[in-house]
Amino acid sequence: METTHQRLMNIIKRLYAGEKLKISTLAKDYNVSTKTIQRDLKERLKSSSLIKEGHQFFLKTQGEQEDFIIDCLCNFAQSMGEEFALITSQIFSKYQAIKDDTSFLQLQAKSLTQKLDIILSLQNAMKKSTQISLSYQGETLSGIQPYKIASINAQWYLFAKKEERMLFLCLEKIEKVKLLRKRFVFSKESFRRFEAEFFKEPKILISLFVYPEVAPLFKQKHFASHQKVIEDKDGNLIIEFLSNNLLGIEQEILKNLPYIAVLEPQELKEKIEEKVLAYAKRIS
Repeated sequence: METTHQRLMNIIKRLYAGEKLKISTLAKDYNVSTKTIQRDLKERLKSSSLIKEGHQFFLKTQGEQEDFIIDCLCNFAQSMGEEFALITSQIFSKYQAIKDDTSFLQLQAKSLTQKLDIILSLQNAMKKSTQISLSYQGETLSGIQPYKIASINAQWYLFAKKEERMLFLCLEKIEKVKLLRKRFVFSKESFRRFEAEFFKEPKILISLFVYPEVAPLFKQKHFASHQKVIEDKDGNLIIEFLSNNLLGIEQEILKNLPYIAVLEPQELKEKIEEKVLAYAKRIS
C-alpha cells in the first residue's frame, strides 16, 4: 500500500498532466476511503489554483503550477510545527516578492525544456572534453569544442571553439548534437583565457527604433547595464546601448518584426534585411 506522500505525489502528477479528478475515482485508485481523499484535496493539497467544479478537481491553468506546489509545501510545513511553518512562510514570501516583480520575470532566460536532450549531450561532451558535431541554422559544424552554457540577455548560449575560431551559438538554434571520438585538452586556466578573449571583442553602438505596438515590452528589456531610451509623443522608442552580442540582438529583432527597425550598425541592419528577403523569397 502506498504511503501518504506517495499518494499525494501521484495526485499532484496527475493534476500537472491536466487530469480532472474525482474523489470516488481517487479513493478506488489508491485503495483508501473517500474521507481520506477529501482531506488530501481540502487540506494537504489546498490551493487557490485547485478548482472544484461539480465532483471534479483540477488545476485552473498550467501557468499556475508553481503556485500550486508552493501552497502544497506550505500545507506540509504546518504539520512540522509552528516554528518550521513560520520559517517556511518567510522563505516563500521572498519567492513571491521576486515573482511579483515583472521586470525580474522578463529578465529570466527562456525555458529550454524542449532542448533537454541537446543540453544533456552538450553537458556530457563538456564533462568528457569530447569534440562534437552539430547542426546550427541548417549548417553542419564539426570539430566543435564545447566550453560552457550560459544565459545572457535572457537567451541561452553555448560558448565553444572550432580550431582557433571562437563561437557563440544560440541554444534554441542548435540541433543534432553528436559526440565525436576526438577529445580536446581542457583546463580552468585555458578556459579563463578563452572567456577573457571572448569578451574582449569591441562593443558596438546599437541603435533601435521601436514602434508603439511593442514599446511597453521594450521599456522593460535590459540589453546592457547602461542604455538610453528616448520616447517621442507618438509612443515610439529609440533605444541605444553598447554590445558585442549581435547574434542575440538579431534574434530579438526578428522576433518582433515588423515593429522594430535597426538604425545602427549598418552590418546588423543588412543581416536583418537579408533574412527578411530570404524568407519572403521562400514563401513567394
